[in-house]
Amino acid sequence: MTQAIHNLPSGISLQLDGTPKRHGVVSLTTADSQPNAVREPYFLMNIYRVLADGKLWTVARDEPFTTEPQENGLILHWQPTDTLPVEMRATYQVQQDGSLTLELWIRAAADLARFEISVSSYFDFAYEPYSVLDLGWQDGTKQKQLALWKAEDQPFVRGHYIHLSRDDQGTMTRMDGRWNNEAGISIAPAVYGPHYGQPVAAMAAEFDGETITIVQSSQRESCDGISLTYSSDNTSDNIRNHNALYFSLFGEDLKTGDERTALLRQSILRESPSIENVLAAAL
Repeated sequence: MTQAIHNLPSGISLQLDGTPKRHGVVSLTTADSQPNAVREPYFLMNIYRVLADGKLWTVARDEPFTTEPQENGLILHWQPTDTLPVEMRATYQVQQDGSLTLELWIRAAADLARFEISVSSYFDFAYEPYSVLDLGWQDGTKQKQLALWKAEDQPFVRGHYIHLSRDDQGTMTRMDGRWNNEAGISIAPAVYGPHYGQPVAAMAAEFDGETITIVQSSQRESCDGISLTYSSDNTSDNIRNHNALYFSLFGEDLKTGDERTALLRQSILRESPSIENVLAAAL
């Protein structure tokens, strides 16, 4: 199932897919002369890992689901299985300005500790990652100070994902074993620094003098953390080669039958990223 949405007033062309191995945004261009922002053969806003109880339950695209096309989007629907402990419904809706909303609804089919869904996006290497940090008490006060930070290679982060949690509990959740292999070794080692200032991250690139900034955002109450890679010229760096943003949604204990909804938005700016315009484009 592929649904192309072309000729938007914004000049953006976007293609959604709802197949088992490749769902979400599979093509995104803002001008004929610019490359696909989505790195082949991957996707943006893909429902990725389902985690709870200190372990990985399943990868969502490996579970059976149905696809229902909409006028300007898709609805994907998963029923619970032995390896998927929730019912899930992902609704993708494209707006006329080229922005995209993803509403993710879940209903627990079991009692689940620190339930989490990871949503993944993999970008063309022309794009470089940014996030919004909470700088805390920089001026000696307790007033929150937000800053846009470009994630770049440096010794402290090299070889690790950068994880920005909502709070200390979010950091502990990511470290509870859910990202470990059978030998107990993390498959996605991360560094942990300040908490996110707002659940917002961006990718930006310049083409022929025009900067395109793709902003992804969620809401604090439903976003447990954000992981991102860093930019680097080292093409042998495995972290750099993912060139990705990951949003960890929910991050809370659920009882059987509990329902939750999380919202993600992807917006496109035709300007360089700043703390002001990135936050203005966010949820």
